Amino acid sequence: MAIILDPQQHQYLRQGTHEPYAVDAGVSMTQWVDGPTSTGDVERVIVHDRLGHRGDNPDQDAQSWLQSWSQSGWEQFDRLHEQARTVAQSLGAELLLCPNSAGMLSDAVCTLNWVARGGGQQARLMLDPMGWVVESMSRDLPDHLDRIAALCVEMIEHDRVACVLVRSSAGEGMDPVSLGAGDVDPGMLVERLGPLLTRAPEIAVLEETDLGLLEAVEPR
Repeated sequence: MAIILDPQQHQYLRQGTHEPYAVDAGVSMTQWVDGPTSTGDVERVIVHDRLGHRGDNPDQDAQSWLQSWSQSGWEQFDRLHEQARTVAQSLGAELLLCPNSAGMLSDAVCTLNWVARGGGQQARLMLDPMGWVVESMSRDLPDHLDRIAALCVEMIEHDRVACVLVRSSAGEGMDPVSLGAGDVDPGMLVERLGPLLTRAPEIAVLEETDLGLLEAVEPR
């Protein structure tokens, strides 16, 4: 089963039915707790794990992140997730946390460790493998994707993964784009993520045409 995300329209479509489902995507957990951006019927709320640390200079920013990754920082992160999940539940929605390189769960190793130790006990994840890729990884991207896919499979075994977002990136900022619109060879990307995609409970893409690219590549 696949879904087509449309963050601009705040909805997603189920493959085959094209019936829209409400989704509130792209906000941080902090923003969601401070004030939900949706008040109507929402089935899913997708939030990222950025906490918005900003100092007056890079040293202050780095210190802020180091404090976050302390034991007390992780406890605060878990409490914030529970608050966000409670707010989503009050609207009858499921909360999905989407980790990325700029957040607390900044790579696949960190995310697996968080899941394995029971952090955010009832957390459900939308995994975005390309969201953990930074520019310095571009040269050896196939190898990095192999490792990310293997770690993500372990997260699925912990029964914490709701779906996997398959997308590409473009430009110097590595902006999220559909598979067909990115700078990364879609065939290579799908092939390397194949072991993960065959186990994913649900797959999400940004454009319906990407579903054809997924079907065109046999997992290794």
